[in-house]
Amino acid sequence: MEQSDKGVLFGIDYYPEQWPPELWMSDAQRMAEMGIRAVRMMELAWAVIEPEEGKLDFSIFDKAIDLFAKYHIQTVLGTPTAAIPAWLWEKDPEILQIHPSGLQKQFGTRREACFNNPTYLAACDRIVEEIGRHFSNNPNVIGWQIDNELGHEGTDKCICPNCEAR
Repeated sequence: MEQSDKGVLFGIDYYPEQWPPELWMSDAQRMAEMGIRAVRMMELAWAVIEPEEGKLDFSIFDKAIDLFAKYHIQTVLGTPTAAIPAWLWEKDPEILQIHPSGLQKQFGTRREACFNNPTYLAACDRIVEEIGRHFSNNPNVIGWQIDNELGHEGTDKCICPNCEAR
């Protein structure tokens, strides 16, 4: 954002992984016409970025960020840790939270991973570092959202052995 811009940075969430790329330009045009100056993206896209452990592909976000920049819309990136990829769950099935009722959360929902699970914590550190490395010098990335809706859907009530130990 230029120094001469004052006031509220008006923005919106945008999930390019959920829309065909052919629609992005018309979306960006309409957003710019409405006065949108920022988009937030990536917060639920871990499986898109890393479909297999260690195989990272940021190209969908590189393209989306570049396109939005052409319409003077800057990007805030969210960490994608709210939705784990299948390979991470397969690596450690104990990663899923256990509700006080004794039921284990199901894979495939938001916030299913236990915040104290060592496998989850290590994977989160790694993916966030990779995202930071990849996008840190992109002038169109103006901010970072560290996480989204902590405690949402009762996810602050895990009683797994990792939580009990902490």
